[in-house]
Amino acid sequence: MQARNTEVARLHWSAVMADTTATSTQPVANVQHVAAAVPTWLAQASAEQRTRYNLLAEQSLESQVAVQRLCSRFEAADTFIETRLAVALVDQSYWVLYLQKVFDMQFKALNAAWDDAMLLFDEATDPLEPFSFSGSRLTEAQAKLQALDPATQWEGVPRKITLDSQGKVQTYKLIMKGREDAQQALVLKLSNEQVVAAPR
Repeated sequence: MQARNTEVARLHWSAVMADTTATSTQPVANVQHVAAAVPTWLAQASAEQRTRYNLLAEQSLESQVAVQRLCSRFEAADTFIETRLAVALVDQSYWVLYLQKVFDMQFKALNAAWDDAMLLFDEATDPLEPFSFSGSRLTEAQAKLQALDPATQWEGVPRKITLDSQGKVQTYKLIMKGREDAQQALVLKLSNEQVVAAPR
């Protein structure tokens, strides 16, 4: 781009320096074309003024190229809003609190499902504790535990799981991390929806 613009400036300069009243054919057609657009005041200027004009024209074109290059590094406002604003909002506690208040039911449903997963874990690893729920709640809780701990058979008919103390601590941490990841995913989803729906 810079080379092309510099060449335009040189053609302009060639046209300025050329004798535009001459009847002979110019060796470069582009020079003739540019010469026709040269303003009268420039065509009649002194050689020193023409030289000064040529220098300023080239500097101006190079500056435009530099500015365009710089501007190309910035995202359009809509692109920034759609790709980065929601991600940035996820880390803001006030925004998360706002979403939790506005979308209270969604957060309650998410937390209830992870509470069930934690309860199933407690009941399955306690040989004396009976299983307290069944149906879709049980199936969803089992699926969560199975995804977090594929090496252990959580799905199917409820059964007692034997884990040592280290295994219990590790699984407990996995459940807590799973809940945290699910909450962040919900916050990001809701943030994206709010950003896209916001008036521009």
